[in-house]
Amino acid sequence: MNWGWKITIAIIVYMIGIISVVWYTMTLDVNLVSEDYYKQELAYEEQITRQKNTAALPEKPTFTFSADRKLVILTFPDGLQPEQGTITFYRPSDFTKDRTFKIELDEHNQQGFTISGFVPGLWRIKLLWEKEGKSYYQEFSLVF
Repeated sequence: MNWGWKITIAIIVYMIGIISVVWYTMTLDVNLVSEDYYKQELAYEEQITRQKNTAALPEKPTFTFSADRKLVILTFPDGLQPEQGTITFYRPSDFTKDRTFKIELDEHNQQGFTISGFVPGLWRIKLLWEKEGKSYYQEFSLVF
């Protein structure tokens, strides 16, 4: 076999390798942080204001586990009951597992969430609420 055939075979093998890599990358599932990532990025100045409002609070909401670790309990301090708000359980590794709930506190300023339906692992909890015309935002990280 002369050198012309060797170069031709090397080029063909190289092209097959490139085509294989492109095909493989096209079949991978690409997860963005969220579906409306760009819209959220444009409104990030509002997010900074919410975080500053939360940082200025003397007492902040907390998340704790129940004694049997079957519930995650959100507790708001007295006098900080929100007028409206949402709680998002964000799964960094798979956005299809995310869940969003409205804040609906009981008479003890608490709201419980059963974790039996959640995939075990890291969850980021994003708490967004409003009180007296001000918006607040706080993030928590929990592993269950």
